[in-house]
Amino acid sequence: MPIQSIDASTRIVTFQHKAGKVFTNDFTNEGARYVIDNVWEGLNAPGKWYLNKKTGILYYYPIPGEDLMKAEVIAPAAPELLRLEGDPIEGKPIAYLRFKGLVFKYTHFDLPAGISNDSQSWSYWRQRGKDVHSLYTDPMFIDAGALDFRLRPQSPAFKLGFKPIDMKKVGVRK
Repeated sequence: MPIQSIDASTRIVTFQHKAGKVFTNDFTNEGARYVIDNVWEGLNAPGKWYLNKKTGILYYYPIPGEDLMKAEVIAPAAPELLRLEGDPIEGKPIAYLRFKGLVFKYTHFDLPAGISNDSQSWSYWRQRGKDVHSLYTDPMFIDAGALDFRLRPQSPAFKLGFKPIDMKKVGVRK
């Protein structure tokens, strides 16, 4: 969650929006533990990192014995890879989707204001009946690793009625 302010004298962190959970409530007398990533001050132990978003420079404290010349480093930038929108109240649920073997990796996602609890999970969404007859399967992108998200002819999306988008008409044009 985005931080609005930190008061070092009172040791209070204020977030930009209300959290879905109370960070001090872990049902013990010791208070809850939490993790803050991507802050310069946290670059204090092996495995810690900081990405300066303005300069694009990644700072990393290597783990002992780690060979940085052979390390794969990934700094996610894409805020979303797939968006599903429906309106069950209006009788327009998301329905008949099938995904199999679909894996999303290396994305950057900022939680929308007020959504910072379990209600963001797919399982919670399904429990509430907000997807109807959906299926997890491989959509069969041509080459997602190279950002080619066109579908192969045998993609199961076509069986569900998906219509291809003319990619020549997508994006900024004169």
